[in-house]
Amino acid sequence: MADLNDLYKYLNDEWFDDDVMETDDYTYYSTMPKDQIREEIKSLEEVIYQDCFENFYHLILEGKIELLTSRLKKIYVG
Repeated sequence: MADLNDLYKYLNDEWFDDDVMETDDYTYYSTMPKDQIREEIKSLEEVIYQDCFENFYHLILEGKIELLTSRLKKIYVG
């Protein structure tokens, strides 16, 4: 979600803290055309929606909820 928030900031030319401006992501996205940023936002939103649907499925049908411990590791509780 933080990545999505940052992409919207790039799209709307909003201000970033100095520590963000020194990252490689800032350098990459700040030079990207607005159309490409919109595509990145759309792609990331699709991934987030899919994750939400899968988590809802596991909650309703299996009584489990997904906890994200990192970007790559998921645990099901329940």
